[in-house]
Amino acid sequence: MRRRSPSLLVLALLLTAALSAGAAVLVRPGRARACTIVPQSLAEAVRDARLVVVASVSSAGNGAAVLQPEAYLKGTASGGQLRLAEYTAPGCDFPSLAPGQRILALLSESDGRLGWPTFSQLYVLADGRSVGGREQADAGTEAALVARVRALTDQYAVPAATKDEGVGVDWRATVVPVGLALAVVFAIGLVLMRVWHRIDPS
Repeated sequence: MRRRSPSLLVLALLLTAALSAGAAVLVRPGRARACTIVPQSLAEAVRDARLVVVASVSSAGNGAAVLQPEAYLKGTASGGQLRLAEYTAPGCDFPSLAPGQRILALLSESDGRLGWPTFSQLYVLADGRSVGGREQADAGTEAALVARVRALTDQYAVPAATKDEGVGVDWRATVVPVGLALAVVFAIGLVLMRVWHRIDPS
């Protein structure tokens, strides 16, 4: 009976190990990429966000949440609530939200839905302070954080409390005074034209 060469056995073992590792590499990265969240600086997160809002959490649970905006620091201000899409990947680590919390959230959008903020995109506001990141580190005062974001977006818009708010025109406070002022200016112009015509009839 012929004995197999030890070098051939070693080579076969190495090939088997390499193929197994290759299969593992092919299978795992898709899952890893889905759950890999790259930390961003505040400037990067603001740049990539579709909306930046100061809001209170109306409801949260089962990976979904509803926010009631107090102010928009980026994006079109709307008085309606914001619904965050569920996150369902069990291996991913996202910050949790609790009803009643006040937050500053930097929200992205995918397929027309607002995504759940990552640790780099969420600051919890309480007692005039802000905390953020995976370690919930103190990020300074709420006012300072809002000022930093405003310096990047040059925006601070408070949504209308009701649908009718901001839609109508205040005639008594706006239109009437402006109309009277224009009428006075027009009358003064006519008087000056008559005076000038007397001075220079040609």
